[in-house]
Amino acid sequence: TADTVRFLRLHMLPPYDGNMVDEMLESESPEQHELFWNYIYSLVSCGCLELAEQALQNHSFLRYANTILQRPDDAFDPNLQQSIQDLVTSYRQIQQLMFRAPLPGGRNDDHDVAPMYKVGRDSEENDFLLWETSTVGEYPVLFSPDLAVQKLRQWQTSVRSVRSSNHLVRKIPQLDIVLAIMSGDFSDVTFHSWSEQFCA
Repeated sequence: TADTVRFLRLHMLPPYDGNMVDEMLESESPEQHELFWNYIYSLVSCGCLELAEQALQNHSFLRYANTILQRPDDAFDPNLQQSIQDLVTSYRQIQQLMFRAPLPGGRNDDHDVAPMYKVGRDSEENDFLLWETSTVGEYPVLFSPDLAVQKLRQWQTSVRSVRSSNHLVRKIPQLDIVLAIMSGDFSDVTFHSWSEQFCA
């Protein structure tokens, strides 16, 4: 399945105009662009969670929150700082889920042409390799479908838990759809092609 997902991402998914995406992400409020959430939903649907997370970091609220947290403690009301810190902590929860996703084909499309993964130190970061059916660079085959499905289900349970309790989802409701897609709930998603739906 990992090879199939990589093939579909590489050959069948509609590409986004890189210049348009860059321009949007560099704007003051990229989330106001119609393309922003569609781009993120599409990335998440096809398993490119690391790219989706990089795009999410450009959300104006998250930029603002990081700016506030980098200022001296006495520059803002302590209650405001604590509230912002809580929301940033909520974002870090989502970020960690994205970085630990045990998805077939990996968490980004960097290796869709020639899989050569950098294996992380944390075993959870490497769980996606359980879907591999061929040697990945210098790493041996780890293919274990039952264990891969078990890890995926455990991860999706964690996503559902975060989805129901995360404070940032109330502030940025579109994150609920992101987490829904990650948990396997596609009821609020419009797929643009059969290959996008298959990758999801």
